[in-house]
Amino acid sequence: MNRVRVGIVGSRFAARIHVDGYKRCPEAEVVAVASPNVDHVRSFIAEHNIPQCYTDYREMFRKADIDLVSVCVPNYLHRDVTISAAEAGKHVICEKPLATSLRDAGEMVEVCEKNGVKLMYAEDWLFSPMLTRAKEICQEGAVGQVLYLKAKETHSGSHSIFAKRLNYCGGGAMIHLGIHPIGFARWFKQKEVVGVSARVSGGGKLTCSIPISKVRTGGRLSLPLRTVVFASLRPIT
Repeated sequence: MNRVRVGIVGSRFAARIHVDGYKRCPEAEVVAVASPNVDHVRSFIAEHNIPQCYTDYREMFRKADIDLVSVCVPNYLHRDVTISAAEAGKHVICEKPLATSLRDAGEMVEVCEKNGVKLMYAEDWLFSPMLTRAKEICQEGAVGQVLYLKAKETHSGSHSIFAKRLNYCGGGAMIHLGIHPIGFARWFKQKEVVGVSARVSGGGKLTCSIPISKVRTGGRLSLPLRTVVFASLRPIT
């Protein structure tokens, strides 16, 4: 069996999640990791028994024999790493959110299509056994026609400095947490959003658990989907 050879860009939290997933997948093997911090990347490959490391992801794309790139870097770098990988002929799995702007996301899709490579948006809710089974039950007709979805995602928030500055992360709780139920709602009904209404809070010392935060810490989003389905989503950090 020819295994998919993977290169990971990044060596912190998201990279650890991805490498753990690849270890559970007999069809894939991680052969290289790129991270600008030489101490981090050397420690990472030693911990996970990965043969190669680089401090420049572009060099990894040129030199390493890889088929697929996992993009596990701060949000604002997703566009550049994905486009570089696509132009090097590598398929891409990109961590959430896909990009920090609609323009960047569109460019990523366009470049991947132009270079004939696949781009996967790594939304883990779509692979949760609990949620996939819930979708199956509804599709089997156990609860009748689904007209309303309500979802909530909450935790104490990322401890990365990149998650707390708008120019790095692209948004607050909605882009960090709300993006999960948004993706699930669209996948659940296979329908496109036809309207959006939202309320947000935070962005200041009185409502943020970490005073330096420059992004929204909570919100509520309503998404009317095509046909009669209505989704209510609430992310809170």
